[in-house]
Amino acid sequence: MNQPTTYTDIGSDYLQYAKAQAKAEAELEVERWVRISIECGQGSQHTILHSYELPVAMLERWSWVINWRRARYICERPREPIQTCYHYEYRYKGVRVGWQQDINTLVAAKAKHTKRLRAVEEYIANQQGNMFFDPASDEILLKAQANLKQAEQDIEAAHERMKTKFNNIINNNETDIL
Repeated sequence: MNQPTTYTDIGSDYLQYAKAQAKAEAELEVERWVRISIECGQGSQHTILHSYELPVAMLERWSWVINWRRARYICERPREPIQTCYHYEYRYKGVRVGWQQDINTLVAAKAKHTKRLRAVEEYIANQQGNMFFDPASDEILLKAQANLKQAEQDIEAAHERMKTKFNNIINNNETDIL
């Protein structure tokens, strides 16, 4: 409930958000993937020399291959600038669904809900010894619970958007088969 005042508070808030985001990704069976491309040239004159697509979890294990491939191209083309570009995206069970913005919105909404839920629980736990604390009339708690309900509505709206898109895709596929 309190605003962060020190760098450690800010870091712990970020850590809580990252944990909530990871939990939301696991619940939704969404995976983070990275598309890595090794390119030469600049601006509109660039060409892709090699590309990889792999889960972010494998990125650290495969970094030596990417670095080796980049070094090889630098040796082959010493006068041309060689860049490595990383493009991150979410995939549902490893399949690119093309709903990047919708998945981002849903994961962020679930992470925000988890963070707010933890804050409410922490506030109630901190107030347990306070004999003047009344959960039914506490302004801070009521405001936090209203924010929690709004976060739940955001999750439901994001779910509905994705269900609608999914149903549209299924309906279009059925009409293509017939």
